[in-house]
Amino acid sequence: MNGASDAVVKEFNKQSVFYRKTNKEISSSHLDFNIQQDLLLLKNVLNAYGYLEHSISYRVNGRKVIFNIDAGKAFKIRTISLKDCEAETCICDDLVAELRLKAGDVLQYHRLSQAHEQLLDFLQNMGYVAPRYKKPYILVHYDAKEVEIEFRILPGKRVVFGDVLLSGLEKIKSTYIQNKITWKKGEIFNKSLLEKFREKLYETGLFSHISFKRHIHKETGAVDIEVRLVEMAPRYIGLSAYLRTNEGLGGQIEWRHLNLTGHGDELALKFKAFKYFKRAEFDYALPHFLTRKQKTHLSMSWEKLDRDAYESDLITFYPFLRTKLNKHIKIYTGIQYQIGNAKKTEVTFDTTKKQLNPPDKISFDVSLISFPMSIAYDTTDHKFSPTKGLYMEAGVAPFFGKDHQNFIKIDTAASYLFPFGSKQKEIPPFAWFNKIAFGHLIGRDLNKIVPHQRFYLGGPTTMRAYGLNLVGDLDADKHPKGGKSFGYYVTECRVQMHEKVTLNLFHEIGIVNQTGLSNLLKEDNKFFHGSGATICYYSSVLPIQFGFAVPWNRRKNYEGKYIDDVFQFYVGIGQIR
Repeated sequence: MNGASDAVVKEFNKQSVFYRKTNKEISSSHLDFNIQQDLLLLKNVLNAYGYLEHSISYRVNGRKVIFNIDAGKAFKIRTISLKDCEAETCICDDLVAELRLKAGDVLQYHRLSQAHEQLLDFLQNMGYVAPRYKKPYILVHYDAKEVEIEFRILPGKRVVFGDVLLSGLEKIKSTYIQNKITWKKGEIFNKSLLEKFREKLYETGLFSHISFKRHIHKETGAVDIEVRLVEMAPRYIGLSAYLRTNEGLGGQIEWRHLNLTGHGDELALKFKAFKYFKRAEFDYALPHFLTRKQKTHLSMSWEKLDRDAYESDLITFYPFLRTKLNKHIKIYTGIQYQIGNAKKTEVTFDTTKKQLNPPDKISFDVSLISFPMSIAYDTTDHKFSPTKGLYMEAGVAPFFGKDHQNFIKIDTAASYLFPFGSKQKEIPPFAWFNKIAFGHLIGRDLNKIVPHQRFYLGGPTTMRAYGLNLVGDLDADKHPKGGKSFGYYVTECRVQMHEKVTLNLFHEIGIVNQTGLSNLLKEDNKFFHGSGATICYYSSVLPIQFGFAVPWNRRKNYEGKYIDDVFQFYVGIGQIR
């Protein structure tokens, strides 16, 4: 086929008689018939792509039919208007302005169909529950190679929301569903509110199917919404595994009930274990606590750690309240009580004897009460596998304990993921991710602050090129001291290599300081750098990462041996944000 654009050739080949029969013998009796079929198809395809003045010739060469096309110049859209065929007046010029189809665009029939569907969506969001449309009127100006398009609609009668009728409920209380309704009775009908309601119901994880049926009352101008629901099993067991060079192989088992008493209240039991870390957790969550926008949690956990930074054996009680102010902003307030013990090992080097001194173990009897408060602003499109958006959080927690263990912990972080390329793709061809974070402890000397509340960097989530908690000052035997303040920055380029695979190249900078936040940028402070790469596979559930990172600042101990490994390897779930 000569003289046609790639789009025309591709569309023609989808339906062509000859293209479908490339490897089949075509009898001479059917040859002319097939040619005429394809000629008609080709004319329709050229018209559909705006080539209204075209000419076509063909010749037969053995089993091949060669079409020669003079497509001419593609016609463009001069004007777009909208007509209400029931009122015989032009309406809603603002709707025309919202269309993705614009004056000056090349005429393409499939885009006219898309514009029709877009108009119907607009009308359904303006109170017209069942709008329809007629074939558009197209006036062709052959001399100017332009067309005028008039869309013709039949909007019907404008209606308001009526009653909500629920069907299919078995173990879930109707009050729980009613608290998630996104409109009020008597409000102008809006299809987008239905979709928002559907999304909120699916987010609960309690339903396998949700559909709506509309019952219109012509006398009252109201539409009742019948919500048809199919419940899922509310209980499930989850298993996951992790591999990290600094902690080895570990895993988690989780049991969760999403609808304990029929009000959407959740109960979760988790147990997570690595070689040096064990944690058991109980969490009960009750939605719509006092208001629709609030969710309360009662959380308890036991945690035992035996790491280079410190050892701890703690029980934590943490009831808190999550308030969702709007689509993007959430506030968390609570009260936390920790009881148990923590130990910090410090080893010094005897320069005279050229050897390590015996370890000095400092014990802390932990009895801390705190009042954590935080706010989060989130415009990302997914919690674990975001492809765009801004995420910011800031928190403050005053701590009070025995032996004057009083201090205030402040931390904040902000990240932005900027996609480049086609917006139609699930994963952008290229994305640039940046994150910055700071933290500070106020009120006590570092040695008086319990070790598990100090700041540490290093590991699979921050400063991936270094071992767990190893960024910052260490004692003579590689035990991290922790810090009163920290700073962290990462920049990452994510390049799509396949439909579900990306290559992520990153560089990280971090610092942990034993004094205050104001001293972070002093010249004598040492910033740690690390670079690496990650292969991320976007599975149907969550992204899976396989990565490695190389440190820039490999340190040596008193014997001249390297403290930091040549590289770190890790396997994880989800993208950092």
